[in-house]
Amino acid sequence: AKKGETVTLERFDDYFGGKANLDYVVYRVLPDANASNVALQNGEISVKYTDPKDADKFKKDERLNVVAYNEGMLNNMIFNQNNDNLKKLEVRQAIAYAINKSDIIKSTFISDEFAEAAYSVLTPDTLYYTDDVNKFEHDVNKSKELLSKAGASGLKLKIGYIKGNKTQEPIVLIIQQNLKEIGIELELVPMERGAYYKKLMNPKENKDFDLALNGYVMGNEPDLYKPLFLANNANNYGNFNNPAIDEIWNKAATETDKTKRAELYKEVQKKLADALPLYPLVYPKSVIAIDKKIGGIEEAEPAPIFMFRDLSKLYFTE
Repeated sequence: AKKGETVTLERFDDYFGGKANLDYVVYRVLPDANASNVALQNGEISVKYTDPKDADKFKKDERLNVVAYNEGMLNNMIFNQNNDNLKKLEVRQAIAYAINKSDIIKSTFISDEFAEAAYSVLTPDTLYYTDDVNKFEHDVNKSKELLSKAGASGLKLKIGYIKGNKTQEPIVLIIQQNLKEIGIELELVPMERGAYYKKLMNPKENKDFDLALNGYVMGNEPDLYKPLFLANNANNYGNFNNPAIDEIWNKAATETDKTKRAELYKEVQKKLADALPLYPLVYPKSVIAIDKKIGGIEEAEPAPIFMFRDLSKLYFTE
């Protein structure tokens, strides 16, 4: 659909989940966030995704509710091990200790109401998730010690991200400042979305940036995460190579005993946290602003990407 167009979903009375409460649902394609904000406040639309920075404004509107919910996403920073310095575990650890996740949450998501610090490569909604891993809590002195141990003084790195992305742009500024505090000069490399992903998905040839911001939603089955970390897999964007961890992934995928399977996936999370193929940053939440006249929100199951899992459960309260 193009800007200004609408898409209308009409009720199907023989729907297997039961007859929907609403006769129809209309999706409107609006020019930008400002236009959709005005449309919501004027009552022209009933619900929209919103940025955490706009949430307070909508909370003050007595006509609206603000709902935040987990979207099963992990925002992370990839280490491209094409860079010889990033092949050194001590350097990756130093960078991890340098990053202040609290500052990232405050600058980008306003508060932990809309995002929480991430530690595992799995998201909290995934089977066998654990946060009992090495957390690399912010520690500038530890970071400097590790850099010295690695013999990596005067390090210069580049970080890639999507130009104009409202989440990534404030995050890279925080990371740039954090790394400056430990003596690493970080050059920002903003790129158009298509060009960025083309580079990101070709890590062996990518020389444009050493660090990269990324996010993923993989679902609640832990085996779906495996391609991100297996050696030589097309989805392994950092050239990470650890045969011992690959073996745990493969063993867990075929283990039928639930207790043993849980132990294997917890082990792989711990080992990946230590090995740092990527650095988990935050688990962001989806945020919607919705007219208070709309009921059935919980029953409709707020969900990532498409907002509600079952539109049939929504209804007007008046």
